[in-house]
Amino acid sequence: MSWNVVIVGGGFGGFYAAKTLEKTLPHHSARVTLISNDNFLLYSPLLPGAAAGTLEPRHVVHSFAHGRAGMIAAGRQAAATR
Repeated sequence: MSWNVVIVGGGFGGFYAAKTLEKTLPHHSARVTLISNDNFLLYSPLLPGAAAGTLEPRHVVHSFAHGRAGMIAAGRQAAATR
């Protein structure tokens, strides 16, 4: 039997919780779903470096599309699970 894990909020806590579960749990033991308004994680302390050109923008933004964890862009919609 596999578990359904739903994480609401794609900030640092939600993102790293999903990432840790993805690495820790056996491959098909759980379905991890991250619900967020955005499809990316923005590391805002590095924004001035990206604006100045000392950092590439790819170092400031991380897409949730990488990895096995499912992601739902919620917006103003509600998510229902069984």
